[in-house]
Amino acid sequence: AWVRAGWVTATPGDAIDYDEVRARIMDDVDGLQIEAIGYDPWNAEDMRIYLENQGLTCVKMRQGMGTLSGPSKELERCVVDGCLDHGNDPVLRWMAENVQVKTDENGNIRPIKPDHSGSAKRIDGVVAAIMSIGCGIVAEPSMDAGLGSL
Repeated sequence: AWVRAGWVTATPGDAIDYDEVRARIMDDVDGLQIEAIGYDPWNAEDMRIYLENQGLTCVKMRQGMGTLSGPSKELERCVVDGCLDHGNDPVLRWMAENVQVKTDENGNIRPIKPDHSGSAKRIDGVVAAIMSIGCGIVAEPSMDAGLGSL
C-alpha cells in the first residue's frame, strides 16, 4: 500500500538494486540543497566512493552511542518542542512507533529496534533523521540554518 501511495520506492526484483538506489539519490540531489550525506560505514564503502566521486560530501556516522547520542537528543527535543514536521508520513510514523531508546550509564542514548531476532519492525527512517541531524552538528555550516527548522 505504501508503494502504491508513493510513500516507499521499491527497487525491481527480490534484492536491493544499488544502481537504482544511486540513481534515486542523484535525482534527489538535483531537487534539494544537500550539504552532506551521513552514512553508516558498515558495508557502505562502494556507495560512499560513488557519492564522493559525484562531488557529494559524505560523513561517517557510526551507529554507537558516541555518534548518535547528541543527534538523538536533538531529535527528541524537536519532537517535544513541536518543531519537527515529517509531512504526515505514515511510514516514518510507523517507524517512530517501533523505536526504543537504549540508554547507557552516562545518560547517552541511541535508537534500537525492539527485537533484533528477525523482527519485521523497522526504524531506518528515524535513524536517517538522527544521522542527518548528526551531519548538521559535525559539518561546517555554509549558512546559518539552525536545527530548529527540521
